Amino acid sequence: MLAIFLLIVHTWLVQSYVVTSGSMAPTLLGQHREVVCSDCGMRFAVGSQPGSEPLWAEARAICPNCGSTTNPLADLPDAPGDGLLVFRGAFDWRRPRRWEQVVFRGSTDDRQLTVKRVVGLPGETIRLVDGNVIVDGQLARKPLATQRAMAILVNTDRYRPKSAARDTDSPEQRADASSPNSCWQTRRGATTKWQLQSGDFTRAADAASDHGGGAFDWIDFLPRGRPSIGSSESTTTASNAICDSYGYNQSRPILQSHVVQELLLCCNITVAGSGKVKFRAADASQVCEVTLNLAEKPHAILAVNGVAVFTQVDLPSKITSDEMHCEISTIDRQFLFAFDGKPLFAPWEMPPTTANSANKDSSPFSIGVRGAMLRIRSAQVFRDIYYTRLPAGYATGSDQQGSWRVGSEELFVLGDNSPFSQDSRVTPNVALSHLVGRPLVVWAPRRAIVWHDRQWNLLDLARVRLAR
Repeated sequence: MLAIFLLIVHTWLVQSYVVTSGSMAPTLLGQHREVVCSDCGMRFAVGSQPGSEPLWAEARAICPNCGSTTNPLADLPDAPGDGLLVFRGAFDWRRPRRWEQVVFRGSTDDRQLTVKRVVGLPGETIRLVDGNVIVDGQLARKPLATQRAMAILVNTDRYRPKSAARDTDSPEQRADASSPNSCWQTRRGATTKWQLQSGDFTRAADAASDHGGGAFDWIDFLPRGRPSIGSSESTTTASNAICDSYGYNQSRPILQSHVVQELLLCCNITVAGSGKVKFRAADASQVCEVTLNLAEKPHAILAVNGVAVFTQVDLPSKITSDEMHCEISTIDRQFLFAFDGKPLFAPWEMPPTTANSANKDSSPFSIGVRGAMLRIRSAQVFRDIYYTRLPAGYATGSDQQGSWRVGSEELFVLGDNSPFSQDSRVTPNVALSHLVGRPLVVWAPRRAIVWHDRQWNLLDLARVRLAR
């Protein structure tokens, strides 16, 4: 009976597949080589699909976290792609939703299965503008949980490089040398109580007399300038702008990079005392600032460009007793601030801006304290996917305005690895009749090791997760 049950489940309900390409990286990995950065120690994957071998002669990988170029690559073993468990009956009762992953059959070969993310639904018109998805003239915004699932790591302070050099920082941005090898810095010339240990920032409380009109004690996130990831030339970005580079795409030359201003900051915070804490997110045209007032009845205020838009919003009751997970997002041109996954304010829609006009001298994230004690752990900064518009001649399905019309029984799909994805920008839209199912679990991510001159592909339990 058990064998019959498993046969039924495997045949009609759930099927396992292996991802063979990197078009959904870093969400889903195809064949890859796993690198441990020789400077900061972070582990990252570099794609090694067939056809990419000629560039392995360069024998070095660039760390997407610290920019180190001293990571040997040529002699590393190839690990197979992620194992994916797919629910075959997911769309027998409903249609796919936007931002959902789907598995479908090829239009010309029913045996070829592909996984992509749904962006356009039947009957819609899709455009790609400044890396964002425009649906019927409106920007398609992702909820916070989807942002979290799709975001691409820019920096984690848990892994700091041993090298303290920051030669590409402008003199105006250089801070006191309290943590020279961190992207988080105190402000130059300011008196500070911040202690910036690796992955753990602590700011002691002020004396009671300083709780009123004293200055805020700030730390700023200052991205590193680094060599262009995937570039065939060893050039370094002159500015500290965050670009749409992928640590995965280092076996193919990148034709063009784009500045990305839509970011997500995740960290765990602990506060105490009766002062104030400020969280600031800035881009070329907007400065969104959340002030946590811990005195008397704790409340929060959201100000945009110095003008309060939400006032006297109650803070969670445990704000001064428990550690809380904090998320600050400017993804999809909206400002979100959340504690433990729950937004504190309604999303604030930010006006359009041109990504390439970024103010390179500003910090995308800043945190300031006055009076209170604040501890920040596990600070990580992510960026949104920048969907590229392909050159003329490649985007075969678009019209002269660069838009795509989705048929009544079709879906418009894109890969998370936008620079290297054969998706609806190039191939026809996906017919609903070609859907196979919805990915459920990345159940068999592999790690390759060489032991006694033999390669062993071991299950990487740390990367087993729900497919989102």
